[in-house]
Amino acid sequence: MLLCICLLISCYTDWKYGKIYNWVTFPLVVAGLAFVTINSEKITLLLYMRSIGAGVIFSLLAVAGMCNFGAGDAK
Repeated sequence: MLLCICLLISCYTDWKYGKIYNWVTFPLVVAGLAFVTINSEKITLLLYMRSIGAGVIFSLLAVAGMCNFGAGDAK
């Protein structure tokens, strides 16, 4: 339910203002980490952490201007 609400907020703000706000995305990362930690095996947690790392690297590349994306596109 939390994911659906945050996706709707992100879709609206992206459509209306062209921005996806960090106050929407960062809590979802923390909530996902908590969910995986509580409900999954150790291997799933490692895969989740690897995915977060890949997302951070892609975001840094986008912000640094090495890609033709903005930070919102990376999110």
